[in-house]
Formats: sequence, structure tokens, C-alpha cells
Amino acid sequence: SKPISILDKTKAIQDLCKVLNKHKLVSDSPRTSIHVHKNVSKKTPVQIVTAICAFWAVENILARMCGEDRESNLFCMRLKDAEAVLPMVVESLDMFPPLQLGDKVRYAGLNTGAILKFGSLEVRLKGGTTNPEEIDEWTTIINDLFENAMNKYKDPSYFFDSVINEGCLETLDKLFGQVFTRKITKQVLDYVSL
Repeated sequence: SKPISILDKTKAIQDLCKVLNKHKLVSDSPRTSIHVHKNVSKKTPVQIVTAICAFWAVENILARMCGEDRESNLFCMRLKDAEAVLPMVVESLDMFPPLQLGDKVRYAGLNTGAILKFGSLEVRLKGGTTNPEEIDEWTTIINDLFENAMNKYKDPSYFFDSVINEGCLETLDKLFGQVFTRKITKQVLDYVSL
């Protein structure tokens, strides 16, 4: 019913999965997915846009890690599959308040419309699962990505300068840490081109 602390998420996920696993659930449906909401209600528009840019820079890698059925899925369309999202986000930056997109971008892999509705950035890439360890790892990855983007880069131009000057691997390390970056390089061999 309200945002919880990142420190409380593991227990909340375990409790939820315990309840869900008592019931027969539909699995392997392209319509089921894990939605992660990152609370950005106390963040500045510059911090939020920096996080959005960082997400879009690695979105194809994350989608690949979530499985081929998540790439080009109609319920979590990547920026490369939903090209109208970028101009909408850019145009919304000139409005006050900025980033108020509503349901226009609901089915994007990164639903920026959730800012207006919930005060969050919503990531929809992960397929449905009731495995608490898998969900816990995914929520940590998404939280780290957004927190590191907002805290390590002054604005989107600093982020992109860093990508250009330091390269893909260093950028992934900064956004996710070395452990997840190693996982990316082992599972997604074409991560640089993605």
C-alpha cells in the first residue's frame, strides 16, 4: 500500500512468495511479470532524467537477461521497440511539473508514467516468478541502477560523457557493481553492442 525501505524488501518478498506459492498460478504467460517501483518522489527532475537515461542505456542488456520472451514483449516494450516514448519524455520536460506522462507509456519496459500515478519509476522487464531469491536479486539490481545513476552522475550529460570516456564495462560496474557486471558479461556475450 506504500513504499517500503530497501532494507525491508527481502522479508516482504519472502512473505509475499510464501502466500503466492500456496496457490496454483498461471506460469509462462507473456502477460505476467514482476513490476519494480523505485520511489522517486523526493528526487529532482534532473536526478530522475539521469536515472531514466542510465536505464535506457542498459535496458537491452537487462531485457536479454530476463529472457528472449521479454524482448519485444508488448507489455514491457524496450525503448528500441517503442520509439515514440523518447519524444514524449523529452517533450514532457518542458512542462510544469515535468515528467507527467500518465498512461501514455504504461507498457514500456520503463514506465515513466508511474511518476504521476505513484511517484515512482516502474520497471516491467522481468517475467513472472514466485521465486523469492530471483525477485530479491532483481529488485536489488534495479534499485542499485537507479541509485547509482542518480548519485554518481550530476546529470544525463555527465552520464553519457562517462560512458564515452570510460567505456561499457566501467559504466556497468558503476551502475551495478562488479558482481552483477560479471554476471552480465558471462550471460550476455554481446552486451557491448546491446
